[in-house]
Amino acid sequence: MTTNKRVLSFVVEGQTIKKDEQCDFTGLVSGTKGFYTAKFSFDKTWKDYQKVAVFRTTSVKKYIPIVDGTCEIPDEVTKGLLYYVSVVGVADGVSLPTTETFVRQKRGGANG
Repeated sequence: MTTNKRVLSFVVEGQTIKKDEQCDFTGLVSGTKGFYTAKFSFDKTWKDYQKVAVFRTTSVKKYIPIVDGTCEIPDEVTKGLLYYVSVVGVADGVSLPTTETFVRQKRGGANG
């Protein structure tokens, strides 16, 4: 059985990341596991970089490789009501970090 996952889209331009305005970020629920995927669109600045998504809360930081523009959002950050997303690119000894954006979630019934 294949389960459809919810895709959260982000746009990266230079060193700035933002939520894709065409993506619906409403109705996200804390405690959701294995259901959220992040999709990233990059401008030409990022052409030759290997990219890693950084997901963090106040207590957890997870680095997830971005493959073909996507990666899974780790369960460890979806436990709470708020987490942050950024990207780091590496190429030829150059490290290119982005700003952060945040994702808000509603409290899940199983968390309460």
